[in-house]
Amino acid sequence: MYQFNKLKDTVMSYFETNTSPGPFNEIDHLTSKNIDYINDFQYGVNIFLKRNVRNNFTTGIEFSPSPMFFRGSFGGRLLNDSTTVDLSVDNSHDLEVEVNSQLAKNVTSKVYANSNLNKMGTNRPDMVGTICYQTPRYFSELKMTNKNDGLVGISHLQSVARNIAVGFEAYYKASQKSGGGSLAARYQGFRGKQPFQVCSTYNVMGDLSISFFTSLMPAFIDLATRYTLNTNNLQSMFEIGSNIDFHVKVGQRHVPISLVLRTSSTFVHSARFQFNLPYASVSVGTVISNKKPSFGLTLSL
Repeated sequence: MYQFNKLKDTVMSYFETNTSPGPFNEIDHLTSKNIDYINDFQYGVNIFLKRNVRNNFTTGIEFSPSPMFFRGSFGGRLLNDSTTVDLSVDNSHDLEVEVNSQLAKNVTSKVYANSNLNKMGTNRPDMVGTICYQTPRYFSELKMTNKNDGLVGISHLQSVARNIAVGFEAYYKASQKSGGGSLAARYQGFRGKQPFQVCSTYNVMGDLSISFFTSLMPAFIDLATRYTLNTNNLQSMFEIGSNIDFHVKVGQRHVPISLVLRTSSTFVHSARFQFNLPYASVSVGTVISNKKPSFGLTLSL
């Protein structure tokens, strides 16, 4: 059953006990969880069922009636829990396989493959491979893929002080003999007892991003803002999102509820309620774009 991330755990403990800067692509994850969740919004009705089979194996089912979608999954831990394997197949015969391994004390790897069962033998699968090296001071990542004629990339995020992390990512596409990259910096601190974060990124496409995150009331309310400017055409966008956690008493039971609100200068708005029931979790949300609302209901069992 899906468990909500409490601000007390995901914010306060992150600032107070985290000893690694984390991967470069998650440098702004505190802001991202309040703003970018809209990119993974589940439209329509979606039902998830996941069960443990023995100690090291799980099975799952994902179902959506309109449009009709069905996916079955299976996962397990192998080799003394140092490797996990997850497989899934949907009603379009798309097969996905993901293998995560602990190669050494500070080294992990992930291999992802996707292929259509009807085209196996004629088309090569899309594959992505990642190797990560993590220490208390830095996080380095090497990624390779054969998608879109192949790509290789590297990223690094370094703690240069207790509250400051800086990093970069670079990639190269051999088929086009071209590449790109980006730079980023992050500062984390406290306003009294309230944690806050300031983060900035800049890439070769000219996109400059500055974000701010703070916990207004620890374990209850947080606020995130982001300003993005393309320095080439001067187009800009402002986004703001907030997460509110509270409880509602139903009979003798306290039901935890999480409300996420998000809006932007491009007039894309969204709201999402999530709450836990004794044997299920429910998420109800809406996205309004071009003055047209869309709705989603997700039930996790």
